[in-house]
Amino acid sequence: MISKGAVTELQTPPEDGFFSSLFLVPKKGGGQRPVINLKKGDWLVKIDLKDAYFSILISKKHRKYLCFEFRDRFYQFNCLPFGLASAPWVFTKTLKPIAALGRELGIRLIVYIDDILLVAETKEKARDQASGLIYLLQCLGFTVNVEKTVLDLPQCLEFLGFMIDTTKMELSLPAQKIKKILVESQQLLEAELVTACTLSRLIGKMNATNQVIPPAPLFYRSLQMDLTEALRDASQDYEAELTLSPDSREELIWWDTQMIKWNGKTVLATEPDLIIEGPHPRDGERPAKEPAQGDLGLLWRRLGTSVA
Repeated sequence: MISKGAVTELQTPPEDGFFSSLFLVPKKGGGQRPVINLKKGDWLVKIDLKDAYFSILISKKHRKYLCFEFRDRFYQFNCLPFGLASAPWVFTKTLKPIAALGRELGIRLIVYIDDILLVAETKEKARDQASGLIYLLQCLGFTVNVEKTVLDLPQCLEFLGFMIDTTKMELSLPAQKIKKILVESQQLLEAELVTACTLSRLIGKMNATNQVIPPAPLFYRSLQMDLTEALRDASQDYEAELTLSPDSREELIWWDTQMIKWNGKTVLATEPDLIIEGPHPRDGERPAKEPAQGDLGLLWRRLGTSVA
């Protein structure tokens, strides 16, 4: 960060400064909740901004509030720091005029922090619009991450953790994420005891599939209850061990055997299989007979589809 100009070492820490601790976390590659304006057969471009936060300078008079100590030495941020709670909001507001200009020029794009998805009907249009957008970003001081940017105009790519396929008009979970859930589910099934931390990580991965695996929320409820109970009994100690309940084990078996079958969700509005309509009373009138709860329940059971 020092070599990039994002951080300055301080010889004398300011007396009225605010200091935070700093620790190192391994950085993983790869990308959630975009609303995607897609058309069948669209061509895609993904643009990733390198060191995006470091493109936003902090006013000199405010840098004293962004100091930190690391290995007995003192530093301050010159740029927007990655650990600041308001940083995503600030960066999003900064890119908003750029996105608005692009859309005014007819560019279909999604911007999420430093990830940009550009969508076009033809290869030529996608190529031209991507070139123009990259040129604009570079002129404004942003650096494009060439390694993570996808410019070969695919119709299927990963964006924000999901695979987008415009030939099928479908969102799905990438193969590597499926593999991680399968491996971790199998490990928990084989273990007599699991730590709360291990279970929490797996539940987080399962929760992240809700957008593309429709029945997913139904199949980690017992796991969540086991986790909540274990943490309550252990005073929120995530290293505490627990034994999974039979219901939780059944849920893990579902992920192991059914997840791949359910992976994938259309991004198109689909026609309903059945439309249920009741009598339409005139204004000011009430229906002559309310449907009985038992009758309605029977109707849903007849229409329901098993997720097992």
